[in-house]
Amino acid sequence: MRIDSPKTEKHGGLWLAFLIGLAMGIPAYLYFARPAAPVFYEMGNFLGKPEVYSSEKEAWVPAERGGLLAAGDRVRTGPKDEIDLKVSGKMSLRVKGDSELQALKSKLAINKDNYEFHLSKGSILGATGKEFTGGAKIRVSTPVCVAAVRGTLFRIVHNSVDQKTWVGVLQGTMNVSNKEFLGQRTLRLKNLQTAEITESNIPEKPKPISQKDWEEIKESYELIERSAGYEAIQQDLSKEAGSLFGYIFDHGTFYMPKFGYADREFVRDPLTEIVHLNVEYDVFPRGSFVGVYFKTREFDISKFEKLTVGVRRAPGRDFPEAFRVEFKSKSQVVRAFSPKVFKKEWRPLDLEITATKPLLVDEITFVFAHDKVGEHKKGVVQFRDFNLVEKESEEEPEPQSAPVPDRPSE
Repeated sequence: MRIDSPKTEKHGGLWLAFLIGLAMGIPAYLYFARPAAPVFYEMGNFLGKPEVYSSEKEAWVPAERGGLLAAGDRVRTGPKDEIDLKVSGKMSLRVKGDSELQALKSKLAINKDNYEFHLSKGSILGATGKEFTGGAKIRVSTPVCVAAVRGTLFRIVHNSVDQKTWVGVLQGTMNVSNKEFLGQRTLRLKNLQTAEITESNIPEKPKPISQKDWEEIKESYELIERSAGYEAIQQDLSKEAGSLFGYIFDHGTFYMPKFGYADREFVRDPLTEIVHLNVEYDVFPRGSFVGVYFKTREFDISKFEKLTVGVRRAPGRDFPEAFRVEFKSKSQVVRAFSPKVFKKEWRPLDLEITATKPLLVDEITFVFAHDKVGEHKKGVVQFRDFNLVEKESEEEPEPQSAPVPDRPSE
């Protein structure tokens, strides 16, 4: 005889599992669903008389340097006004003339840095900082689209008359979606790409940036944070980059603001503890050249056989086909090299010096030129282990004494 278990007991285990899962899921849901921590944007440099609408005071008031913009607040500028907003170390925006921008409350989780804005008219420039990492994101909506930018230098312009939004990326990535519910599409932009969006139309693919567009968007380079403390750290880190830096007392970048851009940063690899140098170049305009300089003192290259440098492509970034290394003495180039060894892995670059007479070099430059870098007019190269190889000492043979004749036998 078979005796069936009561039906209430048959489903008891399922109910118990359900209740346990519910108990475990509620805390997780509450954590991820809780509202994001409030974000405040510091008002920095400004021109003219920009105004801020305080949602708390429900009134437009003059902007004040050092004041804070909270979620719900708006900022507006006249034709000749502009104002910078920032979260130190994470992101910066510049609101240009004839613009209106509102800071929005982030709808995402508290454990991420998310910055949301609505641009109802005008134009903004943006840059992200060194602390803008992980899942951080800047979202800028306009009446016709939403742009999500990450690790980026960018410009967004909304024409409130034609209801068109222009977006451009100088560095990084941006995903742009139009607001048409049935025909919504997303377009991905990368370095030196642009697009124009309407509410019902988004291009199939982005366009390459034009020189006119580049001249407008390059102002975002000004938003990259640099401080005296940052430069002091750079000088200290460089001392660990190889024996060459025993002769270097200063280093930096050179470029003409209207004809390119360059940046350099010494970074310590968290895994290997090795210090390497990131060199970024932008030679988009035809005829431009930019680079990095190293000022040297008491550097007699005749004492050395060669300078060896480790070099590779920066992961995930574009790179040049070639660049130029120049050794200078009193502003004159006395040695020049044109390396073409950019691989994914670190590889040694040997720069043979071949100086037979004493020759003091007071500057070394890495130069990137529009007509030499090849297809990628903007990119990054990494360097490390700047080591000088001394010449082997040429010891003179010891003079041999004349043989002593044997004494005649007595």
